[in-house]
Amino acid sequence: MSSDIKPVRLSQLPELIEEFFARGYREHRLGLGGTWMGSDLSWLRPDRSIDRETFGNVFSFRSPAGDQLPPPEWSETDPIVAQRITFSGNPLVSRLWGLSSPDRRLSLVGMRSRATKQAVKFLQKVALLESESDLPILGRGCHCAVFHCGAAPDQTPRLETSVLFAQQYRLPSGKEVHFPLVLAPGAVSELIGRWEWRRLSENLGTFGLTERTQIPENLFSTPTLRDLGRNDETHPDRRLAGSELFAAWRNQAAIKGFDEERVEAMFAAGQLLGKVVRWDRNGLDPEGLNAVYDAVARTGSKLSTPTPTIEKDRSHGSSL
Repeated sequence: MSSDIKPVRLSQLPELIEEFFARGYREHRLGLGGTWMGSDLSWLRPDRSIDRETFGNVFSFRSPAGDQLPPPEWSETDPIVAQRITFSGNPLVSRLWGLSSPDRRLSLVGMRSRATKQAVKFLQKVALLESESDLPILGRGCHCAVFHCGAAPDQTPRLETSVLFAQQYRLPSGKEVHFPLVLAPGAVSELIGRWEWRRLSENLGTFGLTERTQIPENLFSTPTLRDLGRNDETHPDRRLAGSELFAAWRNQAAIKGFDEERVEAMFAAGQLLGKVVRWDRNGLDPEGLNAVYDAVARTGSKLSTPTPTIEKDRSHGSSL
């Protein structure tokens, strides 16, 4: 799952820029660039997609255009310029991402992006209500950069999201904004994970409940050219990128009996379960849970997790 929130100091900003804007970064992040989020987005007026120069200006207390310089003492005090949260989430979502069609992959990233946006809105409200800052609460905003990545360092499927909250920044008008953020460990993980999983269930189906809607954990290993049926004697250890990775993942899964036909059957079963599962504010309600097991019986699946015991409340007469 995700790590806790970590502060980023001014001296670490060049390293951060290199991580997210190094040459070919979009290719190795599988085409997933960064986007701006936050209530002050309309005031900052940057392009929706993030470019290296604007990112550096915003997080070093310049205006987005870079025409206002940070305080001189910044170079001496090395202040915190951002707070970073990295969220990996449920491994099943990453495996779905690796084996899905291009359209479904877009849907998965879209769900994660919307869940992140919802979490950002919630965190801003919490920060404004709980802040011990002497600065006035009204009029304070929030601004952050969000980056998605689709592969782990070993190039196996892993959807990962990094959210960088600007600790203090300037608007084009010169107004200074401070956004201190203090969170309990794991708070953001739970927020994004809960909303992402619910959107997944509502849009693509209910996964992870049965053998037919699960993906084994051991399908993927570090991909090589051999997984594509190719061999490059001059660069035998060349790292794969972009569409090559998805092809290698599908080939690895097919060898272990998880071919395209079985992936589609898994999505069909997940969508069937999704039609009968109902949610309340705390997750699955008892009737919805019973409906899951009814659907399992109809589809001939076997539950991959122990069946929980649900005691019916008969104090108000028999229930349907």
